[in-house]
Amino acid sequence: MDSPVLRSVVSPVRFDAQRAIACARRTLVRYDGLVDRACKRAPVQGRSRMLCAALGVLAQDAGRALGASSSLPAVTEAAALLSLLTKVDDEVIDGAAFHGGPLRRGGHRALRRRVRNYLAPSLESLRTGRPAGSEARCELAAEVGRKLRALAATPDRLDRLHGVIASGWETQVRAVDLLSRHPAESSMAQVAHVTAAISGDWLLMITMVGGLPADARREVSDAEMEAFAAWGWHIQRADALADFLKDAREGLA
Repeated sequence: MDSPVLRSVVSPVRFDAQRAIACARRTLVRYDGLVDRACKRAPVQGRSRMLCAALGVLAQDAGRALGASSSLPAVTEAAALLSLLTKVDDEVIDGAAFHGGPLRRGGHRALRRRVRNYLAPSLESLRTGRPAGSEARCELAAEVGRKLRALAATPDRLDRLHGVIASGWETQVRAVDLLSRHPAESSMAQVAHVTAAISGDWLLMITMVGGLPADARREVSDAEMEAFAAWGWHIQRADALADFLKDAREGLA
């Protein structure tokens, strides 16, 4: 499809690695201490922090494509923090100590409930802008929530993004269960569906921050959202290859 948002965020000509690194550094200078406290249970390593924080440029480019200008610094920082928040939770739920790995056999409903319950405080903190628990990850999620609320031109724009974020959290519930199963307990069709959703949902929610502010002429459209889902399949397969050894160690079979 011909979309200014998609052209902006996927074009290799437009992508500037130095700009992405600068975005990451600005965010981490301000928030590295909070991220440290939030990820004590399962530390997020430096390279992963840089990558996640650098993805703020997706929202920046989307915002620019949608006409935003003065709001772009706030858009970029909010999106970078949202990306970091997802990584903080992922490091815990993706670990074999949490999900049990492929030797677990069965117990899928119980595992989904455990993942959903673990993620619930960060999702509630993000929605309300107030920590839903005493953990530092709730403080980080509340900070993200306040930034998104401050950016949003209308309640409808914020609600739409919150819906995508909630869907992304639920994708993580399904992904942890499915990808940690013994291979005999899942189908290739199930794996393909959740694989596409992991990156599609994640990159979409980050990018959608660019459509929140009043100086953005519009939000990311439904058709653009569907295109992200299609790209997710290709992006997540590449990510899985890059992380193959790490995932194997964590029991993601």
